[in-house]
Amino acid sequence: SAIAVFFYFDNSFQIWALRHPRNPISQLFLPIFALCQGFQSCNNAWLYARRLKYGPNFCCAGQLCLGEPHVIKSAVLSPQTRTFCLGQLPLLRRHCPLSDDGCKNTLLIAMSAVDAGGNGDYEKFKKCM
Repeated sequence: SAIAVFFYFDNSFQIWALRHPRNPISQLFLPIFALCQGFQSCNNAWLYARRLKYGPNFCCAGQLCLGEPHVIKSAVLSPQTRTFCLGQLPLLRRHCPLSDDGCKNTLLIAMSAVDAGGNGDYEKFKKCM
């Protein structure tokens, strides 16, 4: 059935959907993956099986799971245009300190970098550190 095929290619679909977050298909189906796989993602054996099947970097519950230290370092340090979302999930406002404009988006990895066409919040925040 179509549903079986859909879930069989879940990693490939989630990669595509994360690359196209504004696409209506992504907006419709990623929350379903987040719900269905979100419960399973607490199970270490299930996550390990996904890692064996897809490699150290894979998609799970509508998010990208990075498992290689050099990939994580590159993702954190490379310029990216982010605003209030990491992947498809809004940051929890209560866990982020206030920025100058009153918005709570000062988690460093979530800030836009000029090199990637962003607003420069990343560089401004990094200067303060």
